[in-house]
Amino acid sequence: VFQNPIAGFTFNDVCLGDSMGFTNTSSVSLPASVSSYLWTFGDSAPTSNLVNPNHYYANAGAYNVALIATTADACADTVTIPVNVFDPPAGAFTFANTCLFDSAKFTNITLDPATGTVANWSWNFGDGSALNTTEYSPSHLFASPGNYEVVLISYSSNLGCADTLKDSITIFPMPL
Repeated sequence: VFQNPIAGFTFNDVCLGDSMGFTNTSSVSLPASVSSYLWTFGDSAPTSNLVNPNHYYANAGAYNVALIATTADACADTVTIPVNVFDPPAGAFTFANTCLFDSAKFTNITLDPATGTVANWSWNFGDGSALNTTEYSPSHLFASPGNYEVVLISYSSNLGCADTLKDSITIFPMPL
């Protein structure tokens, strides 16, 4: 009579675009030993025989990951655990090119992710001013004419998954 292994693993949910790492916690009583592993990741990707694999998911969603741990005596155990890959919000904003001494008005039209909501954001107006993390749709007064790269980073309520959007605004000089 041979010992049965106990298949197990740990992981952390990730944001879309990040690799998910799996830590194998499978065990078996001595003198037996686990000799092979077979991972399926719940998507159409190939399986893995690694002890502690990393996996990249191409799409956000919930996936059922299965691990089969097998001993040298051909005894096996399977565990299936759901994992989550969260999508970021879809950052977007509108504005109009503006004359110097007029405040530029930015309208945040960021879309919520499929799971969760927009939790917070950060505006960088490209002119060396402090980041604005308090106003959802801010106004900003630029000190001199020119083209400025405005950056909006939107963060989700799930893991703080982020999306970055950059756009250029022109601040026109005033006539003399």
